[in-house]
Amino acid sequence: MKHTLLPALLLLVSQSLVAQVEFAPPGAEWHYRYISYWANIDAYAVVRYTGDTLLDGRSCKQIWTTLVNGANDGALESSHSSVQYIYQRADTVFEYRPAPTGTSEMLFRTGLQVRDTFRNEIGYQFEVVAVDTVYSGNIAV
Repeated sequence: MKHTLLPALLLLVSQSLVAQVEFAPPGAEWHYRYISYWANIDAYAVVRYTGDTLLDGRSCKQIWTTLVNGANDGALESSHSSVQYIYQRADTVFEYRPAPTGTSEMLFRTGLQVRDTFRNEIGYQFEVVAVDTVYSGNIAV
C-alpha cells in the first residue's frame, strides 16, 4: 500500500511545483504612494487590470495606471493615466509595446533563486542576491 501511494503523491507534488500564479487576475488593483521627484510633493498611483486584449496575435492584459499629484496643502494638482499591455510566459512577466516596433521588455521573473543571473533586453546583467515572498491575500506570489 505504501508503494502505491508514493507515485500518486509525487505526481500531485510535481504538479503543484510547476503551477504558476497568474499575474494581475481579474479585479486586480494596486495602490502606492511616492514623492514626485520633479515637484517634491506627495503623489500616489492606482494601477488596475481592466481586461484582456489581442495585440499582434498576442493575448495581453490591459493595465491602466493613474498617477495623481497632490499639492502640499492636500488639494488635487494633476492627474495622468496611461495604459500598459502585460503578458506572462511561464514564470516571467513582460510588457508588450505594440507601436512602433512590437517589442517586449521583461518586467520580472518569479522563479529566480539566489545567485541566478539574467540579462535584460538592453544587455545589463543582474544577479539575484535575495529572494522575498510577496503575498496577495493568502497566496504567495
